[in-house]
Amino acid sequence: MIRSKSYYRWEEEFRGLHNSWFGMNRRCYNPRAPFYADYGGRNIKVDERWRDFQNFLVDMRSTWKKGLTLERIDNNKDYSKENCRWATRQEQANNRRSSRFITYNGETKTLETWIKTLGLKSNNVRQQFYCYKWSIEKCFTHKKNFI
Repeated sequence: MIRSKSYYRWEEEFRGLHNSWFGMNRRCYNPRAPFYADYGGRNIKVDERWRDFQNFLVDMRSTWKKGLTLERIDNNKDYSKENCRWATRQEQANNRRSSRFITYNGETKTLETWIKTLGLKSNNVRQQFYCYKWSIEKCFTHKKNFI
């Protein structure tokens, strides 16, 4: 049987969506799963409607793209249509319970996002901020931190 390119695209999309759905359920309901403590152990649940893959597919398929992962917008709330979106790994890394948010010039971002936005050397800024306890203004404006 010869399969068309559109079939392979559909299969890839379906597999990505199903893997996200399966992983979400596993993290929340399987005590032996890696990271269960961070999800099910914290009483994070999956919306009852989303326990059925078809409903998850209806809600999330239109916004899915290859390379994106399922992210909860508020990490203290359950998986649901209202609290989930597709995000890049970098966006996910910035949306962790442990993320450090910095307000600079009236705008709030994670430290890593500021470093990328300002074109700074990450290791220098992190060392100055966390180890030397420099002010964020000094870290962000020190001439040796610019790439």
